Amino acid sequence: IGPLSHNILTVDGQEQVVKGRATILATHGQRTVIDAGPVYRGQLQQALRGVSLLADRSVVVQDEIVAEHACTVRWAMMTRATVGGMMPGAAVLTQDGHRLVLRVLEPAGALVRTWASDPPPAAYDAANSGTVMVGFETRIEAGAALRIAVQLAPGDGGAAAVVTPLAQW
Repeated sequence: IGPLSHNILTVDGQEQVVKGRATILATHGQRTVIDAGPVYRGQLQQALRGVSLLADRSVVVQDEIVAEHACTVRWAMMTRATVGGMMPGAAVLTQDGHRLVLRVLEPAGALVRTWASDPPPAAYDAANSGTVMVGFETRIEAGAALRIAVQLAPGDGGAAAVVTPLAQW
């Protein structure tokens, strides 16, 4: 499904700029921030992504973007888990007796949903049997800034992480 089957942001369903290059801006302890702007050239004015491993074994994936034009941004990840317990801002993934809570910390009220990942629409795409995409879409206006923060927490999900700007990581 091209870019729609990867664990990346997609803007209006477009592919990333293949010749673009993301660079690591900072690594502090269990946190890393990258500048993904060059891979979204022509789509986003700014695209920063941070990943943080927390003490409770959860992971926060945080994106801070600025839209070049009004667009729909999709945050999604592929999984072999069964996706259930969907509610505004959350879903529960289960696999082999294990649970993972996907919690959208920002934007508030995001509607988590799933997308089919198989069969592939093009002959060059590999089959993704037994997988599904889970995530959400959000609309952003031209020149507007948006923070997307998703926590992936094992077990019962524990407490929601505190969101801080990537500049403070």
